[in-house]
Amino acid sequence: MKIIRGQNMGTADGAEHRRLRGLVSRAFTPRRVEALRPGVQRIVDDLLDQLAVTPVGEVADLKAAFAVPLPMGVICELFGVPDEQQAPLHALCNAVFDTTSRPEEVAATEEGLYRFMAELAESKVAEPGDDLTSLLVGHRTNGTITLDELVDTLILFLAAGHQTTINFFTNSLLALLTHPDQLELVRAGEVSWEAVTESVLAWDFPVGQSPFRYPTQDIEIGGALIRAGEPVMMSYAALGRDPAHHGPLAASFVAARDTRHLSFGHGPHFCVGAPLARLEAHIALPAFFNRFDAELAVPAKEVEPFPSLALNGIRALPAVIRPRAGAAAGV
Repeated sequence: MKIIRGQNMGTADGAEHRRLRGLVSRAFTPRRVEALRPGVQRIVDDLLDQLAVTPVGEVADLKAAFAVPLPMGVICELFGVPDEQQAPLHALCNAVFDTTSRPEEVAATEEGLYRFMAELAESKVAEPGDDLTSLLVGHRTNGTITLDELVDTLILFLAAGHQTTINFFTNSLLALLTHPDQLELVRAGEVSWEAVTESVLAWDFPVGQSPFRYPTQDIEIGGALIRAGEPVMMSYAALGRDPAHHGPLAASFVAARDTRHLSFGHGPHFCVGAPLARLEAHIALPAFFNRFDAELAVPAKEVEPFPSLALNGIRALPAVIRPRAGAAAGV
């Protein structure tokens, strides 16, 4: 996948990584992220309005109806994708993360995604906007980034901000629907939504395992020597349920818990888009639970995991929702 082997921050190290990260960091300053708040709120409100017309007693898939279109809408806002191009981009995203695809299908998806991003960048040359794509196009005009680096950077942000954010929202909704006592603590004001966000990130990582990484030098971890160039796969999800860190209740969801986690990475590669991801969570989760009561439409053990080596999510989230007493649209 180009996400893993392309010319982007995820595959670069040292000075090259700092150069590429510096080109996009302006898009994620506190002021820039806060400027996205109205757009995120609008997307959330529109999706909740659509959910609100679900007939009483009918099962809704909260993944398909809420968790999937929300990050896709935010990414399109961030990238400056025109409305008429959002559906094709969404289809490409789904194909990228389909682990059942044949090699020729993977190659076709990569080519299609690269072409989409290159054409989006080209459109911003003639009509630049206040978006990440236009920012990168400006750097290309100045000669500080190549077309391949520009496109690969957009693809990296697409991967980091799409399926992982979908998983965060489905994992959050599932955690709260299966732990109603914890949800009541939040609704009663005893636990903040900010704390819930970090607790879910710590307890049920959106990413289960990393793609293979290769150390650039020998390193010893926990008494084990890993040689330079040896493939390493890290289990991020294991940290959130490690009794050595979280005690005997490590496997249980608690809305306010030790929130040390690696969902956004660590060190120089800490996710540059983390402030935007948190903004989405802090808007969307309270908006949903302030407006609706919900319960799973199937036993929790029947909620199927999403088939992926790297990602930690679910196939669908069937639920029955009903408006909360006194809740109003857009609240």
